[in-house]
Amino acid sequence: MGWLLLSMALSAANFIWFRLFERWQADTRLAVAVNYVICVTLAYWSMPDAGLSEPGTTPPWLAAAFVIGFLYVALFVLIGHSAQALGVNITTTASKMSFVVPMAATYLYTQSPFDWRHGMALLLALLAVWLQSTGDERNAQKSGRWLMPSLIFLGGGLADSLLQYTESHQLRPDQQPLFLMTLFGTAGLFGWLGVGLLSLQKQINWHWRSVGSGMLLGITNFTAVFTLLKAFGSGLPAAFVFPMLNVGIILLASVAAALLFAEKPRGKQWWGLAAALGAILIYASSL
Repeated sequence: MGWLLLSMALSAANFIWFRLFERWQADTRLAVAVNYVICVTLAYWSMPDAGLSEPGTTPPWLAAAFVIGFLYVALFVLIGHSAQALGVNITTTASKMSFVVPMAATYLYTQSPFDWRHGMALLLALLAVWLQSTGDERNAQKSGRWLMPSLIFLGGGLADSLLQYTESHQLRPDQQPLFLMTLFGTAGLFGWLGVGLLSLQKQINWHWRSVGSGMLLGITNFTAVFTLLKAFGSGLPAAFVFPMLNVGIILLASVAAALLFAEKPRGKQWWGLAAALGAILIYASSL
């Protein structure tokens, strides 16, 4: 249980860092690119056999790793901008509610019967994102108040669905370290490609604050994944881990946002939080 609680805290910290980047005057795009360098480095140090593979073979999950890597870096940039423009509560809810998308996708590609509780969880998740996006009148005139949370929700769901399918159908257990290295490396490649293009246009703030912020994000980002794997290794079932993880991240991020940024839920946002927690609990009850 200790590993799970630590993963919750580290995952919530990722959302808080993005909000603090604005205060630190760090460039989110550069910080995200640096973050993936740290992730790859830590993955290599923690899994020294990650570079081993069968010579002369192309793993079947390679294309999926490229696509997921691109989605990850795009989502991180979106999450950063959303946290700064719209707030931590909206961004966290949109991101963590995306778990219902792979849930629905599983029923599509396995042709399993769709339980009414899964349908209710999906509707509540969509309602939560809508209530969070529209519940604060201060965001009423801001561009992206609908677009960014919706893209985070859909993009995160697509990435998780593809990851779930790859793990179930293409990835052998002994290839997991190499897969993670490839995924983080691909995300970093796309991130640095974007930084390079923006640098040519003089749109990147090359400052030590941006680099340091990216290093901090990379440490918590990788460690959140590492501690989650440890939680699974401790014997906790996935049916318990994922609902508890999502509830914990939403609650911790909301409390931290209220304490650090005076960013308290307003109006319909309280109902949005309730809908989010309800979706997770209903989903957990169906497992």
